[in-house]
Amino acid sequence: MSERDPGAVVRAHLEAFSAGDLDRMLATLAPTAHFQSGSTVVDPAEFAEFFGWAIREILPRMQLDTLLVDGDRVACQFVESVTLDGERKHLNRAAFYRVVDGLITSVHVYDERD
Repeated sequence: MSERDPGAVVRAHLEAFSAGDLDRMLATLAPTAHFQSGSTVVDPAEFAEFFGWAIREILPRMQLDTLLVDGDRVACQFVESVTLDGERKHLNRAAFYRVVDGLITSVHVYDERD
């Protein structure tokens, strides 16, 4: 797969986040990317702080279930394991990405808690 392949870019994004590799994860995002998870909207200038906090504090690990690509759009379903309130939780997630020129330009994440 090409590094510009939208599916490969999203996989790399999820793998880097799961590995706690902030620099590699941020490298998958366009400088003007839009990120939304539930009611949380993160400004691109806050990506390093927001995702760095998540990596340090909630220890996210993603297990990809389904990934579908349609042109520059990627939809995926995964389980994200995180530590919340001192307890390991598993969040069933659906996420929708747009990838342009090898970078993620938008992410919308939805979850259903176990």
